[in-house]
Amino acid sequence: MQMLPLIFILLSPLVYAQNQSCYLKMNEGQNYQITDFQTQRKSCVISSDQRAIEQLRVFRSDGKDYSWVVDKFTLASYVVPSSCVVSCDANTSNLKYDTLLKNSTAHPFPLENDGLTKDSKSKNTYLTVDLCPSSKAYDRDFFQYLEKYTEVKNEIFPIAIAISGGWLLNHKQELQEILNLHKTSKLQITWVNHTRHHHYAVGVANEHNFLLNSKFDPRAEILDQEQLMLANGLMPSIFLRYPGLVSDQKLIELTQALGLIPLGSRAWIGKTNSFSPGDILLLHGNGNERRGIDLFYQLVKNNKIFEYTWRALTQWSK
Repeated sequence: MQMLPLIFILLSPLVYAQNQSCYLKMNEGQNYQITDFQTQRKSCVISSDQRAIEQLRVFRSDGKDYSWVVDKFTLASYVVPSSCVVSCDANTSNLKYDTLLKNSTAHPFPLENDGLTKDSKSKNTYLTVDLCPSSKAYDRDFFQYLEKYTEVKNEIFPIAIAISGGWLLNHKQELQEILNLHKTSKLQITWVNHTRHHHYAVGVANEHNFLLNSKFDPRAEILDQEQLMLANGLMPSIFLRYPGLVSDQKLIELTQALGLIPLGSRAWIGKTNSFSPGDILLLHGNGNERRGIDLFYQLVKNNKIFEYTWRALTQWSK
């Protein structure tokens, strides 16, 4: 397998000179060896540009130590050599990341749809698409529809894709098609953790289903998916979408301890049949909820899709 240090060659000379190789570009869809993957949180800065970051995880690849970090101002995530993470006694609390983490994991703890749902401080609208495990073909026409937006609007359409391990491993060719849209600047993708297995038991109440099923370890479900995403060259964001949008106080507290932002939705289109500015929209692009896709087409017909300000989740208001 291609090892992580090889991605140094993918950096342009300008980026290499400015950042001293601290920020590594992963080759999406390629395989990387990830070992000794651990949670190790601390507030630090990056040595090359003094960027305030939160280190979330550490791991090894080809005998080298790496850190997965989030920029506390922009919410962008990066993989950097662990040697670039310095000044970990710096006072970098109460920045955008810290505030968002605190607010999104605060009381109360509803069983369904906890976390971020609507950006009340902005008219930005956020499109999220879930790729739960599925035996069906993905909704290719939907992604092609968004590609047309980019061509007409002359700006890359931002989309957050919540990907499960089951979908990732069983739809490699379809994933490559989506990655090609990203590589050719047709889509701006934020990758969201949707857990490794996305467990679901038919007929079981939500209180005991999904990640709340006592048979399964939610911590492992979350961390294993992060490692799987990195091993396939997908840069995880700090956002986590619970299967079924189901959680409880214990799961929210775990999410906060892991440094992640729970992601709900004000407009699950297949259920709400509508959306408004500021909403997080939820669609399923895995072939399992065609009704939501068709309703979205109806809601944005006659080019109404151009009337909304679509933004990436990292542009969420503080």
